[in-house]
Amino acid sequence: MEDLCSMTLWLTVWDTRQLGHNMFLGEVRIQLDSIQINTLKPMWWQLQHLEDSHFRGSILLGLMYCPSPDDKKKKKTCLKLKVVEARDLPLMDNNRTNPYSALIPL
Repeated sequence: MEDLCSMTLWLTVWDTRQLGHNMFLGEVRIQLDSIQINTLKPMWWQLQHLEDSHFRGSILLGLMYCPSPDDKKKKKTCLKLKVVEARDLPLMDNNRTNPYSALIPL
């Protein structure tokens, strides 16, 4: 659990494009030691842009730490992430957005 709590989760949100490259919409970085992670109760997080701090919408996430039964022996940890919803995302092609997210542990 201590290793997990010292990590930062980096969640990025992208717009799916049929032709060409997908477009970056925003990101959120979550310091796991700053939140309670023993429940999947969702919390709203504001998305930011890589190059500036402008508001890029919000994403509703639930995070929960799940120790294995033999956590002390094998030192296995699990973190469940539930993406519930997003709102106020920037509109892209034809005034709509086709979002998906990517998660990177840091």
